[in-house]
Amino acid sequence: MASVFWIVIVIAVVAVLVIAVVAVGAVVNRLAVEAPVSVFDEDEAIEWIADRLPIDVASQLSHDDVRALVLWHLEFLEGRGVATETAFEVAPDAVIVAEDDGLAYVLGQATEAGLDVEDVQVVAVLETELDYLEAIGAIGPRVADPAEVDQPRRDS
Repeated sequence: MASVFWIVIVIAVVAVLVIAVVAVGAVVNRLAVEAPVSVFDEDEAIEWIADRLPIDVASQLSHDDVRALVLWHLEFLEGRGVATETAFEVAPDAVIVAEDDGLAYVLGQATEAGLDVEDVQVVAVLETELDYLEAIGAIGPRVADPAEVDQPRRDS
């Protein structure tokens, strides 16, 4: 009688372990195939960016200034098809946007809004924003030579 009890216990333990291995394996396999979802949290991003600005820039810009510059840049990226306000299943591949285009757009918006910022301050904010986007996995590394990308979608 005792041996039957131990056999049932061993079978139960083996069954639980097999189920656990199969479940974990299925999740790991799914995560290996699917691209991770990057979520841009506006407040977190502004705080992160403002905390990492060079001291001479951070001392002259308020968090509201940083927020305005970042939102204008995101507006520009959304217009180019690089960013979206909602999640999308099929992310665009190989979208290349020149950094100078985004800078020019943000400077134009700042001028229109009467925001008193210097070009060098905007550059610092946008560079730090790109660091943030890379840190959360929202963008890939910079492309040294656009010709190296297979069938790029160029936005000019």
